[in-house]
Parts: sequence; C-alpha cells; structure tokens
Amino acid sequence: MVRQPGTRWDPSVDRKITKRLREIVRQVGWQTISHIGEDGVRAVWLIAQHSPDIRFQKKCLEFFKKSMKRRGVSKKHIAFLTDRIRTREGKPQLFGTQFKVDKKTNKFVPFPIARQRDLDNRRIKYGLEPFEVYRQRFKNEDVPEFKKKFKRPRQHRTIGA
Repeated sequence: MVRQPGTRWDPSVDRKITKRLREIVRQVGWQTISHIGEDGVRAVWLIAQHSPDIRFQKKCLEFFKKSMKRRGVSKKHIAFLTDRIRTREGKPQLFGTQFKVDKKTNKFVPFPIARQRDLDNRRIKYGLEPFEVYRQRFKNEDVPEFKKKFKRPRQHRTIGA
C-alpha cells in the first residue's frame, strides 16, 4: 500500500494510509519514539506530509510541535510539514522546502517564500541545509518525469519530501 520507486502516484494510497493512522491514533494515541522507533516516527511524519486532509496535517503539526523532543519528531519534519500546509493554504512558505513546476518556464521553482532575507537563518535553526544547496537538488531535466509520474487533474502539486 506504500509508494514504490518508479511507480505512478496514486492518490488513493495517501487517503488509505491517512485513514489508518487516524484509527491508530484514536485507539492508542500518539506513540513515542521508544514505542515505534525512529523509523516509525519518520513514517508517521511522511503520512502526515502526504495526507490529502489538511485538517489532519494541522493536527499532526500541532502535536509534533508540542512533543518534539519527547516523541522524537525532528525539527526538519516540522519545517517540511509547516511549508506543505502553508502552500496548500496559498500562504508563503517559511523554510523553502516546497517546489512546483512553473508552467511558463517548465522548470522547478519554489513556492513563494516569506521574508527571504531571513530564510537561511530559519533553515539552520530547523536543521536544514542552506537554501541554495537544497535548491540544487531540483534538476530541471527531471521535470518531464515528475510531470508524468504526478499527472493528476486540478490537484496541488508540490515536490519536496
């Protein structure tokens, strides 16, 4: 039920996994790193990051912020999820983690970023590399494959963890 490298994006996967995580949280609550390990915490974050349910994403983000050290949530996870939510709401991102394909240039560009002058300071505080180093990961020769893999009608398309 998870994404496999080289496969086409399937929105039903994110819906199913989000639904299952909601059920788990209702049944046993949010688990600590001592219960599910670092891989488990990362998996929960990835589910939240890719969830189609923005209300669920916001609840996850609130929980992650409240219990960052105790539960093993990384500041990086908080930065990525914050930006994902903000871009979905049409707000400028804070950490510059989310990119899209510009329709005019057919190149990867970041979604708008708030207060760019302070961007690298925010990124460093959250354990992220400088923005220009991160930006270089988005190779424009990968745009055709990205568009092919993530072709979907009227859906918010972002790239970045």
